Amino acid sequence: MGQSVEREIEHSVEEITDLCSWMTEGDIGRFRRMLYASFEVDAGSDESMGVVVEELYALWQRSVQVGDRRGEEYHWPPMPADIACLP
Repeated sequence: MGQSVEREIEHSVEEITDLCSWMTEGDIGRFRRMLYASFEVDAGSDESMGVVVEELYALWQRSVQVGDRRGEEYHWPPMPADIACLP
């Protein structure tokens, strides 16, 4: 994995941290692990797909728990149009 990919991943981590104030250091680590694993899936690693699914599921559960603690349901922000149109 090249340095440019690593920079993009870290940029994505910064963006999600800004959007999701509920995330703990553990949640941020899960998000980072999911991103790195997703690049391994693109490279043909079937094992990494399990990591991606596991981490996304854990983050979804945390977002629901945090929303419930504040007395409201947490809603993910709308997906950017350039990403939403991808297959």
